[in-house]
Amino acid sequence: MKTMLEAHLLEKIVPFWNAQVDRLHGGFYGYVDADLKTHEDADKGAVKLARLLYSYAALYNHYKKTEYLLYAKQAYDYIRTYLIDEEAGGVYWKTTYDGRPLRTEKHVYAQSFTLYALCEYYIATNDVAVKDEAKALFDVLEHHALERDTGAYWEQFDRHWRPVANSLLATDTLEPVYTTNVIIHMIEALTALYRIHPTPSVKRRLTGLLDWFAHTVYDPKRRACHVFFDADWSSMTDTVSYGHDIETSWLVDEALDVLGLNDHPCRLMSHAMLKTCHEEGFSEGWLLSERNGSVLDTAMIWWVQAEAMVGFLNGFQRTGNPAYYAALQATVSVTLKHIVDPREGGEWFWAVCRKTHDPLPELGISENWKANYHNIRALLKLMHAKEVPA
Repeated sequence: MKTMLEAHLLEKIVPFWNAQVDRLHGGFYGYVDADLKTHEDADKGAVKLARLLYSYAALYNHYKKTEYLLYAKQAYDYIRTYLIDEEAGGVYWKTTYDGRPLRTEKHVYAQSFTLYALCEYYIATNDVAVKDEAKALFDVLEHHALERDTGAYWEQFDRHWRPVANSLLATDTLEPVYTTNVIIHMIEALTALYRIHPTPSVKRRLTGLLDWFAHTVYDPKRRACHVFFDADWSSMTDTVSYGHDIETSWLVDEALDVLGLNDHPCRLMSHAMLKTCHEEGFSEGWLLSERNGSVLDTAMIWWVQAEAMVGFLNGFQRTGNPAYYAALQATVSVTLKHIVDPREGGEWFWAVCRKTHDPLPELGISENWKANYHNIRALLKLMHAKEVPA
């Protein structure tokens, strides 16, 4: 399996993203549509650039090939030059294609991915300046975004860190105050920071966020997380996000491992969420994205499939349950067969119809919400796993 997945990673996924380098204006192009046309004048978002930085740094850390470090630097230089706000701190939401600030809001979601990426890039470069930038971003979040009574974060701010409505993570029908998505990725980022900067302050923040997650975000009756919250931290929907829950299951386990907290309540929580995903949301290699009440979202989504791979691998490693290994194998098989774009120069479709397996044509192959971090990270973790046969 590893040989097949590595060939797919190096011959399909990586070349697609290599071709998206914007050598004129820096960074990577912002959008590739469903017809594989690159839009060189598309906006460039902080979340996407950070994910690209993480992915290439992770590729370098695995393969030690200089070309991956150069691609990582391409993303890093753009973030450093155009997205970091030297005056007020933090990163803007997005710029124009040529680096002019376009949306100067500061959202914790974008800060979390930038922090995560800087940590991985520091491991690749051993550049103290990069580590200092990660520490500075943590300090900015501590000063401006942290709500000390909960250990969680207000999510959206204007450029000068004045709190504003959470419009950037709103849906067509809801504008939540707090989202589980932000908490998940702050746990992810703080875990990475603690690896390279294991200070009491980082440990305290990560532990506090895990405590709040177990206390408020997780619903033990459903064995699932709430998704959106109002100002009083009351759940706003009956949604179960299987994709986010399976991602959370392994990210939380990883955080607890780094902290050395084997008996934390989140340990049982992560295993229960994985069980729910497997029993309720998984069938024949597909993991459903979410359930809203009794209504299932039946589109099969690229990042959900990638996170299912890691989640089932993690579950098998920790429990030895053969059902999780079988689920991993099925997920890999279905993903490579139906999610991967077979066209020359393609990558992974955003989503396909479960019944027909046709790609959803309105969704691009690359845009500000779709980069290469989910699938590259998943495949690299499978490369590292002793349980996966070569």
